[in-house]
Amino acid sequence: MENLYNNIITSNWNDSVYLVLNIPIWEGRLNDIEEKIKGYENDKSIIDQKKKINELFDVLFILEDLRDHINEILEQSSRSTGLAGTHVLASFKIQNINEHIEFLKSRYEELLSSYPAYKYQINLVLGKGLALLRQKYSFNWKHMHDFFF
Repeated sequence: MENLYNNIITSNWNDSVYLVLNIPIWEGRLNDIEEKIKGYENDKSIIDQKKKINELFDVLFILEDLRDHINEILEQSSRSTGLAGTHVLASFKIQNINEHIEFLKSRYEELLSSYPAYKYQINLVLGKGLALLRQKYSFNWKHMHDFFF
């Protein structure tokens, strides 16, 4: 269990291709672990490790969804001006961008308070994602000066 946890926690959670390739493998390993520990349901240390891995997967999937949300916003915002900004083949413009940004900012704060042990991963995915949004849209954010690249 420790190897699976270490493998996931040290991977690049911002690399969607890496995650697409590896999440099914990690889920398979988790299923194997769940089968192997069925006889140890009364062992507190094993149950604690299992809870830790489940929490890790929860955070991973939440951040994966939020990263995809940010990527969709950025992709749509670039398509709304059309081909090379000429409005040829332009797509729709996001009308409620402030709602999206407020949602992402609130999720960032919620995740930091709910999962303080995963601050690095939250910053890697959601913090940098919000920083990318700040390059396209102007908004204030409590942590806006924490991310530079």
